[in-house]
Amino acid sequence: MRFCRHRAQPGFQGVRLGVGEPEVAQRGVRGVARPTRQHLAERGVDQELRPDRRVLVHLEAVADQREVLLGAAAYLAGLCQPDQSGLAQHAHVIADGALTHPQHVGKLTQRCGTLAQHVDHTVTPRVPKGLELLGRAQHKVLLLVATARPLSTARVATARPARYVKQLVSHMGHKADAARTSDGRGTITVASGTCTLTPTTDRLELTATAVDAESLTRVQDVITRHLMRFAAQEDLAVEWTATIDGGELEPMAPVVGEYLLSHHTPADDILGELAVATREAAGGAAHMQVSSDEGTLLTMLTRLTDARFAVEVGVFTGYSTLCIARGLADGGRLLACDVSEEWAAIGRPYWERAGVADRIDLRIAPALETLRALDAQPVIDIAFIDADKDNYPVYYEEIVRRLRPGGLVVLDNVFLGGRVLDPAYQQEHHLAVRRLNDMITRDRRMQSVMLPVRDGVTIAQRC
Repeated sequence: MRFCRHRAQPGFQGVRLGVGEPEVAQRGVRGVARPTRQHLAERGVDQELRPDRRVLVHLEAVADQREVLLGAAAYLAGLCQPDQSGLAQHAHVIADGALTHPQHVGKLTQRCGTLAQHVDHTVTPRVPKGLELLGRAQHKVLLLVATARPLSTARVATARPARYVKQLVSHMGHKADAARTSDGRGTITVASGTCTLTPTTDRLELTATAVDAESLTRVQDVITRHLMRFAAQEDLAVEWTATIDGGELEPMAPVVGEYLLSHHTPADDILGELAVATREAAGGAAHMQVSSDEGTLLTMLTRLTDARFAVEVGVFTGYSTLCIARGLADGGRLLACDVSEEWAAIGRPYWERAGVADRIDLRIAPALETLRALDAQPVIDIAFIDADKDNYPVYYEEIVRRLRPGGLVVLDNVFLGGRVLDPAYQQEHHLAVRRLNDMITRDRRMQSVMLPVRDGVTIAQRC
């Protein structure tokens, strides 16, 4: 029995069995990868395609049950990120156990289900929206493969959008968490999810979010029913868009991005050559470098604050470091924090050529240690955070408490490719950035704005 693994693609959540032609596994366990629906059907395995696009695969005393487990373990091993070698090895151990100890397949399946909850699925939000394996004794296994698409919008033509927002928030406030902002926008959160309501001159714009498709449908139904109840004087048409996944969102359309890159002060030869060197050295990881327009923004903000002491958390190959250092006032200093001497070394020659190397104090150490060793007084003029997303909230707090009045903190990747907008994404970095975005909005010490530049940039100023 031969299995093939289908690598998850952008805009494609989880694994969909039997969708398209199976691809040959590029990495996996002993060349074994996940089963397709056809493979399972050939073995007489019962399958059920549900209306919500989930596929249930029931294994009732199937002779080749362990091979299905092998496929699942191989799939998980293929999803492991470079820093998850321990989890990948665990998947190999599970597969080896399935090969050598078939009598323990039930217990191994439970271990595989536990492993699935810890693997960084990249584009798979979480169990059970991604891959779930539940042990049901030795002779029964349930493999659930799901596609979560928990975002939808609606534009409702009406001459009184603000009135509907007020009515919905007022009425539903008795049974849900409902609030209205000073500019008339409304937010209603029910058990299933959240809907935001934005009035314009001639329509009401609705955005519904939830953790899965089933919950999203309930949110849509609740909002639609209550809205129609208040529409006694006009006929409203509430037509929700097809559900989409946060990972499919394009915060900036490619044509807009290219236009922006063509209409900002261009990078000079030194920055251009550093960008080329980064692409050549880092390959697919080069996307961690800021774009040239964002680099120009960093130089401009540094100059506007007349910064004499700047902090950068996350250097990579030093492109943003160079941009910030160029904006410093005479005698200014940049404390650049990173954990990789190898990547930072790529930027050093370009710092020298630009004449700013003497302004840069590179610290190769965990950024939290470096930040906490700073004077507790407000000495930072500007800070840029572009590092591991799990620690964004603590980096922010350590910097803000040391930020002078009028000082700025700039945070990159606050959209996380659109996944921050999608509550189905529940990995730690999604939760951390989502939590920080909310926290900054409520932080009375700061004034902030979030810009749709590249992957989202937040600029916050100390009051």
